Amino acid sequence: MEKQNQPDAKTIRLIAIIAVALGVLGIIKYIWAEHSQNNPIDQGNKIATPTLFMHGYGGSVNSERYFAQQAKEEGYAKEAVVATVGSNGHVTLKGKIEADDKHPIVLVNLKDNKNSDMKLNALWIKNVLEALKQDYQFKQYNIVTHSMSNLSFANYMIKYGNNADLPELNKQVNIAGTFNGIIGINDEPGKVTVDDNGKPDQMTDGYLDLLNLKKVAAYEKVSILNIYGDIGDGSNSDGRVTNASSKSLKYIMNHHAKSYQEHLIKGKQGQHSQLHESKEVAESIFKFLWK
Repeated sequence: MEKQNQPDAKTIRLIAIIAVALGVLGIIKYIWAEHSQNNPIDQGNKIATPTLFMHGYGGSVNSERYFAQQAKEEGYAKEAVVATVGSNGHVTLKGKIEADDKHPIVLVNLKDNKNSDMKLNALWIKNVLEALKQDYQFKQYNIVTHSMSNLSFANYMIKYGNNADLPELNKQVNIAGTFNGIIGINDEPGKVTVDDNGKPDQMTDGYLDLLNLKKVAAYEKVSILNIYGDIGDGSNSDGRVTNASSKSLKYIMNHHAKSYQEHLIKGKQGQHSQLHESKEVAESIFKFLWK
């Protein structure tokens, strides 16, 4: 009878080492899983969908505090977190988002608040989202932009909107959007008209760039509210931005985003800077985002 081959001592020792190593790895994996479950702060605290508020050219965090205060007084949100972006792009977060805050608010404060490089502003928005992700777990976010920050965020979406490593945009509120020009710079009252689809009969170079938003697939899941003002002096503007410029967003988003709607604010509250101090605007935002 032929003798069967038996594993030598060296092979037996190797098998034993592998078995021990696998056992140790299993124990480590179990301990880590237990630790992660019992210490979620190690993974970032889970929070509800945060809403970012951004000020316009020359503005500051004070330009956004009215909305945050109203949201707090009406029981929608708790104390807002302030995300300050230095001129070097570094983000500092002040405050803490509580786990039971149903509608966390983050006020974005740009130190270089007169920077007109929209692509750089777009990078700074990305930095804010990444800083928030380091401290908190959330999959999506909302954003409210006023005046120039509308263009900053549009450039963010063009460059980073389809980036799967970043949180997804859920709802977007645009206030006094300078999409197709600013009075006294590249637009004047009555200069441009828009048709029923929001298409302007004249397009600035900046607006032509914004047409690239139609290529951002992420907008298919995004709901948009576009708020603009008319002070009623015959200029069809908020005193700084024509309604034609603000309403030109419709041509880009109406059949591209998940949903698109507009809200006109008339009278004194429709003035460019008053739009971020208006109770009517605040209620429109809260209803759109949270009700």
